[in-house]
Amino acid sequence: MIRGALGEGGADLSIMIPTYNCAEFLEETLTSLCGQGVDRAQVEVVDDCSTRDDPEAVVQRVGAGWVAFHRQAENLGLVGNFNACLSRAERTWVHILHGDDSVLPGGYGELAGLLDRHPSSNVLFGRCVMVDARGVWDDVSPVLGPDLEGPLPYDPFRWTLNPVQFAGTLFRREAAVAVGGFDDRFVHAADWDLWWKLAKRFPTAYTNRCVGAYRRFPASHTSGLVRSAGNVRESLRLVEQIAAAEPEAGPGLYGPLFGLTVHQAKCNADDTAAVLAHIRLMASFPPAVPRTRKITRTVLTWAKTRVANRRGRPVGERGIASS
Repeated sequence: MIRGALGEGGADLSIMIPTYNCAEFLEETLTSLCGQGVDRAQVEVVDDCSTRDDPEAVVQRVGAGWVAFHRQAENLGLVGNFNACLSRAERTWVHILHGDDSVLPGGYGELAGLLDRHPSSNVLFGRCVMVDARGVWDDVSPVLGPDLEGPLPYDPFRWTLNPVQFAGTLFRREAAVAVGGFDDRFVHAADWDLWWKLAKRFPTAYTNRCVGAYRRFPASHTSGLVRSAGNVRESLRLVEQIAAAEPEAGPGLYGPLFGLTVHQAKCNADDTAAVLAHIRLMASFPPAVPRTRKITRTVLTWAKTRVANRRGRPVGERGIASS
């Protein structure tokens, strides 16, 4: 049983589980909490009016007596449900754990120990493994700092891409409320925006050990955003917000996101609409971003060549398919 700053048995921890049409994974999520030493934590599933499955039945079967269930009266949307989780959390520390994610064995013990060693922290970040629909590990989130663990000094360049996931993040409820909670102007980037605001304003600690598992698969909301470049479009708005708050950082803040845009365009090379969506976004980056225009032209030529080759049409000298 964990002790210390998270309370005896996690008594100072709220584990809030937002769900929407993901009941097939919810049993795995709830089961991952067993044996973590958080028997006294608040655990609640907050369902956003699922239409294709019955998460309440899963809670009754797997979590009867220790997991509460709440169904929204109406669909609030992704960010609205996150904020509802924040509002319903009753304890000092909050973990928002998606209904298709999970906590790795010993994950809460690792985060509890991190807080005990860095008691002034208002936010705790741990790394996550990425898993597919079958639960197969296929990637891991970025290294967060130079040591195995420690305080995480604020650096705007650390937040030019989102380095953390919900499954690996604990935060003080009052700190999240103080910065306004999840901003409903974002969808894909709402968590990133909150993590950045918390890290900028409050003491933060990290561990490079993996504490959670984040599920990603083609049918997920995030994957659809990737194909349409919607994730980059939102991310660009957030980086613009960070750049406005950190004018001394300069245009270099945009570099990592531009690189991600190029990478996504290449990964979706067989989807003409996806490639064109990414190209249009590349052209909207600030001109001061190093090599932006040159790279955009290069990717545009490459993409048009790919399309032309698939159609069996010759490519003109400027890289444009001849009619």
